[in-house]
Amino acid sequence: MTTEVKEKPEKTETKRPSKLRRFLYGLSWAAIWPIVIVVPSFVAMLVILAQVLTSLAKNPELGSAVTNTDGIFYLELYFFVFVTVLVLVLFLVKWLLRTRKHLFFRSGAKVLGVYIWVGIFATGLTMAFITKNPDAIKPPVTRDEHLVAVLQEVGGKTDLIENVSIQYANSFEGNFANDNTRGTYVPFTDSDGNFSYGTINVKSGLDAQTEKGVVAHEYLHHIWEAQLDDTTLHDLTSQLMTLYGKDTWMQSRTDFYSDTNYLLPTELFAFYCTEVGDSHLSQYVIDTCNKYINRSVLVFTRP
Repeated sequence: MTTEVKEKPEKTETKRPSKLRRFLYGLSWAAIWPIVIVVPSFVAMLVILAQVLTSLAKNPELGSAVTNTDGIFYLELYFFVFVTVLVLVLFLVKWLLRTRKHLFFRSGAKVLGVYIWVGIFATGLTMAFITKNPDAIKPPVTRDEHLVAVLQEVGGKTDLIENVSIQYANSFEGNFANDNTRGTYVPFTDSDGNFSYGTINVKSGLDAQTEKGVVAHEYLHHIWEAQLDDTTLHDLTSQLMTLYGKDTWMQSRTDFYSDTNYLLPTELFAFYCTEVGDSHLSQYVIDTCNKYINRSVLVFTRP
């Protein structure tokens, strides 16, 4: 009878990955994450924010909130919600990578964790910047090439609308819009009350001559808002109100504005310059109109 002695199996030694391999894995993920997540997320955030601001710019009631405390709160809330959702998704991805056996994927989880905290810190800095500099938040300027050409045809200068979008609109909303509205100019001011940016909207489908008048009209609103000095505004307002007080035609033409308490000197300036012939205007008003537009290419409603 013999007794067999079984040899114990030798333990397999597991080699720890070298520092060089760990470094290369980490370096690889440091390059991969910006391409896969960081840059696309940042671009998506900016695109969504631009769309929100552009939509606000088209609506004076909502858009005015951008430059006040409530508007800043909602913008910061947008950043908070966006980043919170993104962080939750990224933490889920990080957890999934940590459960993998291969070192390469676990390295990706560590690098992703670093990017997550850097992103949270950057978001905090962005919110602080917005709070301190609310005037820095502006929608992107968009311009329809055809409308820019029309503006130049009526004598408008593009360098005077540097921060103004000009585009077509199918319909108009707001307290000062009605079924006959063909164009709008919506200006926004900064915290100091100075012009910040604006939007000119022109109704699509107008005939060429009518379109010229509308573009010139809305452009002159911007001139009044952003280009005229205090002295000119004072003198021009005085003469426009004098003309209006004796002008039953203009009183009838602007009855919608007077009935809704929106008849301001800027409206009289735009109407007189684009719809009324020289014989009904003072020389001062004529000279001011001609300084900014070419009235000879317009067809006056009241020659």
